Amino acid sequence: MKKLSIAMDASPAYVEIFDAYISYLSKNGLDIEVFHYSPVGTAMKKFIDGEVDMFWGGPFQFAIINHALSGAQLNPLAEDTDIDCHSVFITRADSDINSLENLKGKTISTGPKYSAESRIIPVQYLREHGLEINKDYYEKNYDTQNEGIQAMMDGEVAAATSFYRNFLNQLASGVYMDWEVKVFAKTSPWDHCIFAAQPNLDVEKKEDYQKFVELMKEMDKDDPMVKDAMRMEGVNKWVEGRPDKYQLLLDGCEYLDIYKDFE
Repeated sequence: MKKLSIAMDASPAYVEIFDAYISYLSKNGLDIEVFHYSPVGTAMKKFIDGEVDMFWGGPFQFAIINHALSGAQLNPLAEDTDIDCHSVFITRADSDINSLENLKGKTISTGPKYSAESRIIPVQYLREHGLEINKDYYEKNYDTQNEGIQAMMDGEVAAATSFYRNFLNQLASGVYMDWEVKVFAKTSPWDHCIFAAQPNLDVEKKEDYQKFVELMKEMDKDDPMVKDAMRMEGVNKWVEGRPDKYQLLLDGCEYLDIYKDFE
């Protein structure tokens, strides 16, 4: 029988991380193949086209896959540090903006068009709170969310959106001082990176996938075989994925008519 195959975007760090995971799985009786593809998006397409059994990637890729497969997939897998994430709305500390309602008529910075964290999710969250894009407020896209935050600091826009984790890292690094900025709103929680699996795996591969999920969930961050890899990945343990935690993103892709770009 062919090995269970996983596709992901090429990254030197991920090659090292998954080499350790492959060894761990093999030691526990499961041999898999991992394919690292470039450019970005190739791995997702390989999965959608049915050329590989599993895909590992970020929330936006999951949204496109979910749409392509009409929501049909096997129970996914995620990292404990990638659940219950938030996007935030930020402004200068001296701004009179203190709520989403205060954004009416204002221009805010958002990240790239396909950024789940700094554009699609925040825009959908605003919609769910009665603010329609380019009607109640306006957006200005930036190549990165950090550029958008800097534009807010420079007075080019009234507020900025950001992946909360990214914003906290910027504060910790001293890029911004906490007395210079304020978070005036936070989205409802959503989940980040996730494993997706083909819904039509044959019986043997489906059994292997279930074994893969169980072995990953049993992975111990103190196991010398995977300790460094898990530290690099920033994960303490693997947990069951929660597709329902992507609804804000899925609705946002629909709202912004993004799915058509990938059909």
